[in-house]
Amino acid sequence: GLKFSALSAAWKHVAAQQCASHDALLTSEAMLLDIDLYRISAAEQEFEVAWALEVLPHRRGQPMHALASWFTLGFFNASQQRCSGCSTANVTQLSTHPEKPCTHWAQTFFFLDEEMAATSCE
Repeated sequence: GLKFSALSAAWKHVAAQQCASHDALLTSEAMLLDIDLYRISAAEQEFEVAWALEVLPHRRGQPMHALASWFTLGFFNASQQRCSGCSTANVTQLSTHPEKPCTHWAQTFFFLDEEMAATSCE
């Protein structure tokens, strides 16, 4: 047979993409970055941000295994200067949020080294 014991610890150090159910989330959401792709500079793409998550009251004490991330793209800042048909363009959003139907982008999970209980101030 095949032995995969060498991979037992390594998988936690690699982000995984999979679909999450909104019901599986234990905390509030935090926006880490909001950018305008028409105006952002290369330097602005490197960022650090302080963030905090609040454990949902009905989820306190439940085991937490990973942090989940997703993105929402808004196509709403088009102008006549960028394209001739944009004045009649519809506002559109593409989201990989767990409340939305799963796409091939899914969500990205960053696994914790050890399971921890979701409590209020962590």
